[in-house]
Amino acid sequence: MNTQLKRAVLRSFAGLGGAMLALAAGVAVGQTAGTAGAPAATTPPATAPVVDQHGPTIKETYAKSFLIGMAGDLPANYSDVEIGLIKENFGVVTPENCMKPAPVHPEENTWRFERPDALVKWCEENHMVVHGHTLVWHAQTANWFFEGGDKETITRRLREHITTLVGRYKGKVHSWDVVNEAISDGGNAETGKTENLRNSQWLRNLGPEFLTLAFKFAHEADPDARLYYNDYSIETGPKHQSSMVLLKRLIQEGAPINGVGIQGHWSTATVPYAAIDKAIADYASLGLKVSISELDVTIRGASGGQFGAGPGGPGGRGGGGPTTQPGAAPGGRGGGDGAPRGAPAAGAPATQPFARGGFGGGGRGRGGPVTPATPQDLQAQADAYARIFSIFAKHKDVMERVTFWGLSDRRTWRFGQHPLIFDENNQRKPAYVAIVDALQHPKPYPPATPR
Repeated sequence: MNTQLKRAVLRSFAGLGGAMLALAAGVAVGQTAGTAGAPAATTPPATAPVVDQHGPTIKETYAKSFLIGMAGDLPANYSDVEIGLIKENFGVVTPENCMKPAPVHPEENTWRFERPDALVKWCEENHMVVHGHTLVWHAQTANWFFEGGDKETITRRLREHITTLVGRYKGKVHSWDVVNEAISDGGNAETGKTENLRNSQWLRNLGPEFLTLAFKFAHEADPDARLYYNDYSIETGPKHQSSMVLLKRLIQEGAPINGVGIQGHWSTATVPYAAIDKAIADYASLGLKVSISELDVTIRGASGGQFGAGPGGPGGRGGGGPTTQPGAAPGGRGGGDGAPRGAPAAGAPATQPFARGGFGGGGRGRGGPVTPATPQDLQAQADAYARIFSIFAKHKDVMERVTFWGLSDRRTWRFGQHPLIFDENNQRKPAYVAIVDALQHPKPYPPATPR
């Protein structure tokens, strides 16, 4: 981290009263970057940071390396301030919810294109790339796909869904998450030798070939679109090994796959630096490009991308679907307007604690006050983001895109965990400056301990 940022972390927010500083000082310190091999601050900062809001943008800084993106169902329900922030800082947009199977295709003969059309039109007008998300998923998919049908019927429904959606935006959507999260969680050395596919409706009805079929249907609908497999936790452990087995099979079967999306739902205490570095290299060895598709780095509480898993307070990922993870809270990840229920109106300051509800399909989430980020939290997060982006920069020849999952700490499925690089008031955080500095003033990091 450069001298400017270190000095910033030692200064207090300009204009904040003693009461707010006392509140921040009185909050128990959350998790910090204690991961083996992670940089540690020798003297914890005592006051909240001041950050330069007018320095180089991440979009321009990384323009020659890879695209920088955000997720949101633009442009509805975003304030003018937020829209300006998006245009200034990002070059690619992922629809957070509106292109998922259930929202866009709730019944066999019913399509809801209003929001996807609006998003694609807005991106065209503002010269932004669109990455489509997602064509095939075990969650947020209506039951009609599988009801009363044999294998041939379900295959036809899959083809028609993909052909219609991809075909509608042919030449307008640059790339797609074709299949999302097909690999099971957990596992061991033995399951790592197999694909360890999730026991989804797609697998039960069509068998493992549903993945190859999906990629072929997408390619037929738009031969120029970049096609991705997307998943969480595939950078580590047996799940990474299973992903390699799966990808090799898809390539062998002639699936027109171009890349892998590593979601990147991490926390400052558990970022697997060495595993990320190795996973990118592993996927590149297969001739595939890599994107970090859903990046956020929380400062406390749970992390990970599990559907339905409550992140230590907020609602979970899906669209109001069943909760199957222990201790999970129902709720929706990336819902209709991208803002949590109970949050301030778009563009309003978020300085008061408020209850959080899931967004998307109407999830409830857990209510309660939001614990402010401490200076130590912000420093640890900045260090983590800097180190992560130094890994991405190292692999810039195979990296296509880094997309943050949300816009700010107000518009995030991890609300209350301060996971992104803009705060609740759309201000740059220390992590933002650290990401810029990671490319402009790179520094060597000690080897991380593999886990």
